[in-house]
Amino acid sequence: MAVKTGNPNIVVAAAAELPRLSLADALLVLLVFARAGAAQTEAAAVRWTARYLTEVRPTPRPREAHLVLSAACALAGPSAAAGREALHSLATQRRLIEVCRALDEWEPPEL
Repeated sequence: MAVKTGNPNIVVAAAAELPRLSLADALLVLLVFARAGAAQTEAAAVRWTARYLTEVRPTPRPREAHLVLSAACALAGPSAAAGREALHSLATQRRLIEVCRALDEWEPPEL
């Protein structure tokens, strides 16, 4: 799988070939960007948050939306582990098994 390369360019190319990315697959792309310290990490965090807010039911309330965006943006910084834990907690509550699995397998970047 392209994600295992850790190379953002390879991941983007592979994702473009898929008919549709699941929420968990989109998170994997974000996680690769975060781990690599890619310039597009923050934009990917915003896009992933927008998908989360659009796809998760019942629709997240504003406080959850804020937490998701903050946690997703934190994945590339010094609070990466806290961001992962916050997203994992929300995904667990919402029974987003594949999102939890992606977060379980990810190692935060070393800063």
